[in-house]
Amino acid sequence: MLANCTVLKKMLVLLMTASMCVIPAAGACKQPPEVINDNMVHLVPTLTFFEASGYHLVTRIIDNHVYIVKNQNKSIEILLGRYSLIAIPNEIAAGIRFRHLNIRQTVEPAQNLRQPVDLVLEKLLRVLGTSQITSLVFTGIEIPIHEPIQTNQNTESLASASESTSSLSTTTTANTPNTPTKISTNHLWLTGMAINSMKWIFSHIDVSDCDLSLTIDEAWRVRALRFLNTFNPRNLINLTIRGARNLINMDCVIFTEKKVLNWLTLWEVDFVLETSEKTTRALAETRWPALTVSLTLWKTISNATDRPIVIERLTLAVLDMDDLKNCSSPPTPMKASVKTFTICLFAPNADQDSKKTLTRLFGWMAKHLTGINTISIACQNNHILPSRAGHQYLCLDPFFPDVQTINCTLGLSHYTRLYSTKSILWIGTDAYSTWALGKLNKEMSKNYKMKVVGVYIDQPMPFLPNIYTKLNPICMLCATPLHILANNTTTIPSYVGIVCEKGHMGCYPCLTKLILAKKRAKEPVTCCCGSHEIVTNGGSGVIRLGDRGAPHFVFSLTGPHTHRPL
Repeated sequence: MLANCTVLKKMLVLLMTASMCVIPAAGACKQPPEVINDNMVHLVPTLTFFEASGYHLVTRIIDNHVYIVKNQNKSIEILLGRYSLIAIPNEIAAGIRFRHLNIRQTVEPAQNLRQPVDLVLEKLLRVLGTSQITSLVFTGIEIPIHEPIQTNQNTESLASASESTSSLSTTTTANTPNTPTKISTNHLWLTGMAINSMKWIFSHIDVSDCDLSLTIDEAWRVRALRFLNTFNPRNLINLTIRGARNLINMDCVIFTEKKVLNWLTLWEVDFVLETSEKTTRALAETRWPALTVSLTLWKTISNATDRPIVIERLTLAVLDMDDLKNCSSPPTPMKASVKTFTICLFAPNADQDSKKTLTRLFGWMAKHLTGINTISIACQNNHILPSRAGHQYLCLDPFFPDVQTINCTLGLSHYTRLYSTKSILWIGTDAYSTWALGKLNKEMSKNYKMKVVGVYIDQPMPFLPNIYTKLNPICMLCATPLHILANNTTTIPSYVGIVCEKGHMGCYPCLTKLILAKKRAKEPVTCCCGSHEIVTNGGSGVIRLGDRGAPHFVFSLTGPHTHRPL
């Protein structure tokens, strides 16, 4: 009788605690959260289990009954050291959806709770087999190395592993002690674990029905990747390995059989890795949506095939600027096609300034890559390069015509703007004669020297007046003379644009219509002569009257009218 009273008292305390995490009644316009309609016998054991780690599951009261909310959207951490085998229930409420669940091995002061980690973790996994977990994390799990690792996968082939898994009897739904627990997750995350412990995890969970991503973090004890041969997901969407500074060899079936479908990331690993010819060829022939590797590994990959390499997003880690100089050319004239390119410098040469560094970086890109429209460059580990203050624009002429966006941070220099010598020089009609007579040449040259860094051109310059310059030119599109455009009586200043070195001019309305029409048709914008391209992305030069009525030169990202961007 006393025991029954104790149990009832414990249940009452738990339900009172649960009521503190209850979601209030939903308003008339808000859909109430879905709850678990499980047998009420699992309610208290489930709440008790998570409270041992200091987490109160979100619940909801319906008709004076407490229900567990199905979607647990907060991050939950299970502290493994707080559980004994008897403290883990045989079952918890089925169907709970966890957004983020972290199983962490901890050292607890209570000696009676210290039981074999492998036995406690195995029972815990079986309990979680009825849940859906978006992100499942194992942190610092240390499995005793004396325990034999039993696997039901063929370590030579993931394909045969899938066949082996599918051949298991499907007549029994319960997990037996020798059967890996079926786990439903989208992202498996292993942090700070030895290979033996990770192999134990792989051998005790069955993810053959999952399309998931795998992240191995703080993997400083990993020297080879062959242990991944025992991993058996239905589809491996992304693979990320970080902090494997002692990694020597990356050969594994996952790469040779091209099992990674989307993203491959090898970050903070040794810059020189051993790879077989079979592995490097498979990596080179995979059409990667995203690939993050060291420049050294990329050189090996790019030289492993004579087929075109196509990558949506390529990120390279560069240990030293000499790596770029020592990078050999591909065996074929075909360059890798990359849309978004990121390069991280971990130890740039300190005796080079930003411009020299950029020249070498972009020189390497022009030699090996094509089709880039977004570029990011950054120094890591707080390496500071000397730089000239005030620079805001990068000029990549005559290469990289497709680049639309750039984000470059080198030391104190930060570039997010592009400038092309093929961009339009906008001139107010009331300031045109001052420009045409060369009275602004010094001011324009000074501004360009201060604001623009030319990667290939020593000093990018705008369109300066020359022998082709006319004092009263006509619009190349509507044939309206400048003096008529200058007599515009509207309150908006009238502008014309110089579009080539031969002085061809277009009025603002005509050029705007031309640019929009060509963009819709996905055609290049060219001068009326047809031989000069007009670049419309990035910054442009503008000459307008200042507050005191004198013409002056400025840079603009939005064209001559700041409130009417091109």
